[in-house]
Amino acid sequence: MTVPVPGSTVGAQVLGEAAAALGAGCIALHLVAAASPGHGGRPVAVLLVAMAAACVPCVRGLWRRPTVRTWAMTGGMYAAMLAAHLLVLTGPQGGAAAARAHVHTGALTWSELAMWSGLGLAGVQVALAAAVLLVRTAQARPTLVRVVRRRRLGRGGREEGAAAV
Repeated sequence: MTVPVPGSTVGAQVLGEAAAALGAGCIALHLVAAASPGHGGRPVAVLLVAMAAACVPCVRGLWRRPTVRTWAMTGGMYAAMLAAHLLVLTGPQGGAAAARAHVHTGALTWSELAMWSGLGLAGVQVALAAAVLLVRTAQARPTLVRVVRRRRLGRGGREEGAAAV
């Protein structure tokens, strides 16, 4: 069972919906890339569809009810996607693909545009998930003052050892 994000508000729901919209954009990019020619054939298309399918549970969770667990899963998945995009950009040629991207003077191809868009979307998702998790876990963590008060106060709400009046 997952617990809603502590301090859930309309703002938390809006952030979840915004992240879900970004995730839907990632799904669309992967499906368009899978359907377009020049992406390495059927094995790469199957991989792209599988990657799009992997995004669906997080997008659904972020849209319906964003929990700390959903945000953590989203951050982890998009961090992995970010790493995968960076690996593809550097390629087996030891960074030759990235070097070509810097000296490329013509218009971007659809493949390059999709790759860079996916890289950007993944980066935004990782940053958003990290920010939400930092804020939400800080809100859920008891402060030192509250911990000390709880230890000092007895069941009746008075300090232990205080005389009852």
